[in-house]
Amino acid sequence: MTAKTLLITGASGFMGSHLLDLVWHDQANYRVKAFQGDITSRKDVVRNLRDVDTVINFAALTYLPPSWYSPEAYARVNYEGVLNFMQNHEMFLRFVQISTSHVYGNQPKLPIEITMPPLPDDPYAIAKFAAEQAVKVYSEKFGFKSLIVRPFNNFGPRQSRHFVVPSFCIQAIEKGKIVVKGNTQRELIYVKDTARILKALLDKGSTGLLQIAKGVVYSMFDLAKMVLTAAGKDPDASMVDLVPTERPFDIQTLLGSSKSLSDMLGTDFRGFMSMEQALKETVDFYRYGEYLPLKRESVAVAAPD
Repeated sequence: MTAKTLLITGASGFMGSHLLDLVWHDQANYRVKAFQGDITSRKDVVRNLRDVDTVINFAALTYLPPSWYSPEAYARVNYEGVLNFMQNHEMFLRFVQISTSHVYGNQPKLPIEITMPPLPDDPYAIAKFAAEQAVKVYSEKFGFKSLIVRPFNNFGPRQSRHFVVPSFCIQAIEKGKIVVKGNTQRELIYVKDTARILKALLDKGSTGLLQIAKGVVYSMFDLAKMVLTAAGKDPDASMVDLVPTERPFDIQTLLGSSKSLSDMLGTDFRGFMSMEQALKETVDFYRYGEYLPLKRESVAVAAPD
C-alpha cells in the first residue's frame, strides 16, 4: 500500500504537535507534511496542497476571551482560513476539521449528544461552527470525504499558559496554592488520548461527525485539588481560593457523551488514560521545563492552538 500524504496545519501547536508525534513515526502508512505559511493566504494554501491526500486542520485562534474584542480575527482564521481549503477541494481527497465542544453553547439538557443542535454563543464558537458547515456543504456538493471532530476541553503538555490546567499546574508548582476564578464544570480530555483517537480515525478512514468525550465532568474547584495532589501536595481548604466571577463567555457546564466515539471506532477505541496519570505527566512537563521539539523539519502555522 502506498503511504498517504497527510498535511497537518497547526503542526507545531498544542494538539497538532501531539498527532504529529504519532504519525511522524508511521512512515509505512503516512508521508507527513507540516503546513508552511498562513492558512488565511490562498496562495499559501495552494502551495501546501500539492500532492496531498488528506488535510487535518488544527490551525485556529483557540483562546476564547479575546474573541469578544477581535471577532474579525477569529472569523478570518477559524472560518475564512477553512474556506481557502474548500475553494481548492479538487487538490485533496479527504478533509478533517478539528472543531470544538464550545459550538454546543449552554445546552438545556446534559449530557450533550452528537445529535443535539449547536447553540454557539460567542465569536470563537460561531466561527468554528461556520467552518464545520462549510466543510459539510462542500463535501456533500463536491464529493470529497470529510470528518468533523468536536473535542471537549483538552489539556496536557505544550498547552499555552493562558488555559486553565497549565495555569493551575504553574500555581501549584510555584506557590503551592491555586486561585480558581469561577467554578464552572468541564469535561477534561488528555491531549495524548485525543491524538491516539485521531490517528485511529485516520487509519480507519472515518468520515462524518463525532465528539471526543468520556462523559465525566469536573468542577474547577475539584480540578484544582487534583492538580495539587499531582504536584505532590496534600491539599486542604486553604490551598484553593475560589473567587466568584461572571464573564459573558462562560458556559457553566460542558458534559458530553462518548457514544459517537465508541460507535465510530468500535473495538479500535482503547479508552482514556486515568486523570491521575494524565495530570501527573502534565504537572511534570510544567515543572521540568518547556517543550523541546523532536528533530523534524521546521514547521510554521497560521495561528498556534
